[in-house]
Amino acid sequence: MIIIGTAGHIDHGKTTLATKLTGILTDRLKEEQERGISIELGFAYFDLPNGQRCGVIDVPGHERFVRQMIAGATGVDVVILVIAADEGVMPQTREHLDICRLLDVKNGLVALTKTDLVTEDWLSMVEDDVRGFVAGTFLENQPILHFSAYIPEVAEQFRSELVGYIQQKYPVSPDRNPSRPFKLSVDRAFSLKGFGTVVTGTTSAGRLATGDDVMLLPDGLPGRVRGIEVHGEPVDDVAGGTRTAINVLGLERAEVHRGEVLIRAGQLQATSMFDATLFVLSALDKPLPVRFKALVHTGTAQLSGTVVLLSGVEAEPGSETLAQVRLEQPTVLLPSERYVLRGFEVLKNHGKTIGGGRVLDPMPQKHRIRDKGVTVSLTKLRDGNLDQQITEFLFLGGVMGVTWTSLWRRVDVSREGLDSSLIRLVQSRAVVAFDAEERSFVHRQHYDEMVGLAVKLIRSYHDKNPSRPGISREELRVRIRFELPPRLFGLLLDELQRSERVVLDADLVRLKGFAPKMSGTFGEIRQKVVGLFLAAHLEPPSPAEAATALKVAESTVREALDMLTREGMIVRIRSDLFFEKSALDKLRDRLVIFLEQNGEITTAQFKDLTGTSRKYSIPLGEFFDNEKLTLRIGDNIRRLRRKVSVS
Repeated sequence: MIIIGTAGHIDHGKTTLATKLTGILTDRLKEEQERGISIELGFAYFDLPNGQRCGVIDVPGHERFVRQMIAGATGVDVVILVIAADEGVMPQTREHLDICRLLDVKNGLVALTKTDLVTEDWLSMVEDDVRGFVAGTFLENQPILHFSAYIPEVAEQFRSELVGYIQQKYPVSPDRNPSRPFKLSVDRAFSLKGFGTVVTGTTSAGRLATGDDVMLLPDGLPGRVRGIEVHGEPVDDVAGGTRTAINVLGLERAEVHRGEVLIRAGQLQATSMFDATLFVLSALDKPLPVRFKALVHTGTAQLSGTVVLLSGVEAEPGSETLAQVRLEQPTVLLPSERYVLRGFEVLKNHGKTIGGGRVLDPMPQKHRIRDKGVTVSLTKLRDGNLDQQITEFLFLGGVMGVTWTSLWRRVDVSREGLDSSLIRLVQSRAVVAFDAEERSFVHRQHYDEMVGLAVKLIRSYHDKNPSRPGISREELRVRIRFELPPRLFGLLLDELQRSERVVLDADLVRLKGFAPKMSGTFGEIRQKVVGLFLAAHLEPPSPAEAATALKVAESTVREALDMLTREGMIVRIRSDLFFEKSALDKLRDRLVIFLEQNGEITTAQFKDLTGTSRKYSIPLGEFFDNEKLTLRIGDNIRRLRRKVSVS
């Protein structure tokens, strides 16, 4: 579908033109029909000779309804700038053209209406004036067509020339990139008896089908698509750039409001700020300050926000700069989406369009003013190609990496385009892929820095703990970064091992060539700990009790126990409960023999078998359960889980 939008001053004939073009009256409110002006957006359609359908959006021209005009002009393929021949260029003509430029409308023409009211000389003069008015805009050198609702041959000539222009610009319908996230900006909702809530709007991108799960943002209300209509005709699915009505199960009419966004569940998230380019309109009479309040128009939403110029310098009229827009209410944005700024009532520019631009990052961190790093990054996002943009988002993602889904939300690209770019970047070693399940990626610079940091941390650990054989994997991971994804850490360790920089020994990591150096004193303490636990049999002391008995620091005993545990001489069964291994092995053999002879053992019988108190027998029983040797039945019985040979 090709979307055509009207624009222009109030009462210049936009609705009349749209009605003559389509045969459909776009003024749908009784008030509109009585007053003869458009208040809300009107929608109609007509078909081209080649079979393509053109949706027509008729926007209101009154300055009080610029919000609706912006909503209607967003995403149009061709704009018809309507100028009444008897009045010429008027204030809303200028503002509407400015808005179309800010929204990056690329194609359009001028319709001089009410030509039956003026002379040929006057019409020629108006044409010259219009050519000067559109000079330097996307309408320069575009057709200026004549239209009169009361002279059939003039109206027919207009339609014929418009159709020719559209078919020349769009021999096939525009590619809306159906493999981008789906987004529909809601302009209205209503209820139909027997069907429920119907949500209408223009889709920006993506594809939605009957039966899909959807969500209304920013409220996060879930629903499911029951049916889809495009210009009154039921369809199975709908792509971007289409006027559509969606029957949604699970949503109440009162829950849906203009300016909200319907998405396919899980594809997009709401945001309260965005980074963007900002073009300041030349018509302003003074520069914009570094920080100012404004009304932010995006899609069908009008939101209050604060605009921060990241350069820290005022923006002169006619200039372009980089800005962060901080919203008072969340909304949903696509990368490269267009927005418009208008002044608040308390500002001198109240009611005026100030400027607008293109979204560079829909979900950024909050930035400081005059941060050169931020300026460099946003410049890359603005000017870079696809690979450069993805690389920059990964750099901004830091050591934690970025998921595929997050990239898809933040880069203006299809699924296939994103996959192709990531393959190129991984193959060129600019990016490291990890976590196949989540499809996560990290910038090579961050990855290499983590590798270097890991080696540095291991070396520091060896220096401080020369008698220990290595640092535990989990301790190393947390020291690198507390939230470091385990799969990224595992990839990092594998690379260190392959490059022979470290040795992985069970749970421990040590540098290649490192050997623990045990002092004579520590060696003696280690042997005393072994002897103490060997003598204790199945009633071992706690580390604190062992330290008291040996008259050494508890930390020294714990260090010795850690080493003996790694060597297999001591077994830890609880955080502070250690047993000498041979004592456990002998108990295990006695337990197996008992169960093979008797079939089961009670808690009391197991306590008698150990010859200890419940302080030890209970954790010992749980230890054998955890080892899958025994199976606990209820609270009192254990049975042999599997056949075991006795040593």
